[in-house]
Amino acid sequence: VAASIIIKNGSSIYIEDSSLLQIYAPLTNNGIYLSDTSNLFNNGTIRIGNLKPINDANAIRIDSMSQFLNQDSGKIFIDSMAFSFSQFQGIHIFFFFFNFYNQGKIYLGKLNNLAQGIGVKDGGEFINDTTGYIYAENVSTAISIDGSLSTFKNYNYIGLGTAIKKVGTGIKITSGLFNNYGLSEIQI
Repeated sequence: VAASIIIKNGSSIYIEDSSLLQIYAPLTNNGIYLSDTSNLFNNGTIRIGNLKPINDANAIRIDSMSQFLNQDSGKIFIDSMAFSFSQFQGIHIFFFFFNFYNQGKIYLGKLNNLAQGIGVKDGGEFINDTTGYIYAENVSTAISIDGSLSTFKNYNYIGLGTAIKKVGTGIKITSGLFNNYGLSEIQI
């Protein structure tokens, strides 16, 4: 259990198959922060905000030419945020050349409310690959794209809400690009 993890200066972290990384309620820091050409490779389970809501921060923030790869066996749970400010997201990809690749499963708001699930801004890129699944429940805005060079690419499955748990806005595009490729599915 950690308050936050900062990965900088070209560093890399590998989370193995049976590992659990649990971020316990970051106060004013991002739960996981990747910066300066750093990488995180997840094959295990990451839980953020399940023990106590996330306060004034993002659950995961990626910038400065860094990338996050949630691999096939990887699972990410972003469970609750105490504040509903729109600038704080579950996953925040910010500025040019920053990537989040999802080949595993991402659960947004499974336990409690999130203001924003995934925010792609100012040239960031999110790729939900052919084996990737995103499940959003109890989220005001599940996916937000803002910035003319920002892109979200879906090659598999996005589930927005269930019969019991609702999503306010599924996909909000202020500027940028959302692509839904091939046999990919968005279920509302």
